[in-house]
Amino acid sequence: SDLGGKGVIVIGSTADFIMENCEVKSLNQAADCDGNSVFFDSCRIHSGDGSKNMAIGIRSDALNKLTASNCLIYDCGIGIDNNAFDGVAAVYNNTIHNCNTGIEAYKYFSAIDNNIIMSCSTDAIKGDGGANHPAPSNNLFFANTEDIDNYTDDASKITGTDPEFVDSASGNFYLAD
Repeated sequence: SDLGGKGVIVIGSTADFIMENCEVKSLNQAADCDGNSVFFDSCRIHSGDGSKNMAIGIRSDALNKLTASNCLIYDCGIGIDNNAFDGVAAVYNNTIHNCNTGIEAYKYFSAIDNNIIMSCSTDAIKGDGGANHPAPSNNLFFANTEDIDNYTDDASKITGTDPEFVDSASGNFYLAD
């Protein structure tokens, strides 16, 4: 069926949705989920052509929780967008590269920790200025137009340090020796 250019769409599920160890590319949105709780682990999500044509890598309207961990998200308009009504999001140990915005944090977040967010042309983390956001911690920011906008600052952030990927232009995000 026509998913409107989306890779995975989950609507109205009362069960948890788990997506792991997969690759999604060249789509409008890799995953648009509004189930009970949504978990992404060890996924590679990108436009496939370096164009940022994919609007959103992961978008969630989950009722309870969005968790994204150990994912590689690159060449998207927005890497991760949490729009959960009352749910929280935990985003940790991800690499987000060459997106317009790395993480849009407009709703409740429980953690944005230990991520590498690099080369975002607008913001690495963009919030709504709300009070429901704990401070992110231990994130590495490099070559972003703005690291954190309208969101609690990351006092333990690392800035100005290139993670030195082997060849990010070719999709090789291993760290160089």
